[in-house]
Amino acid sequence: MSANLPAVKTFKSAIKVLGGTAAAARALKTRDTQICHWRVRKNAFPADLYFVVQTALKQRGYRATRDAFDFVLDR
Repeated sequence: MSANLPAVKTFKSAIKVLGGTAAAARALKTRDTQICHWRVRKNAFPADLYFVVQTALKQRGYRATRDAFDFVLDR
C-alpha cells in the first residue's frame, strides 16, 4: 500500500470516500444492508476485507489505517 496516499482513519470516513453506503457496497461487492450491519455492529470493516477495502480506496486516491477495521477476535 502506498504510504503517501492520504489516510482514512475511520469506517465512516472510508464510506464517505467510497461515495456513501450504496456506492461502497458496489465497490466492495456486497449489499447496502451489510454496510449498515458493519456500521451498527462494530463501526468497522471486517478484517478479512482489508485488501478489498484498501484496493477500493486506492482507486480513489486514499488508504485506510488499521483503525477502520475490526482486527479483534470475537469470543
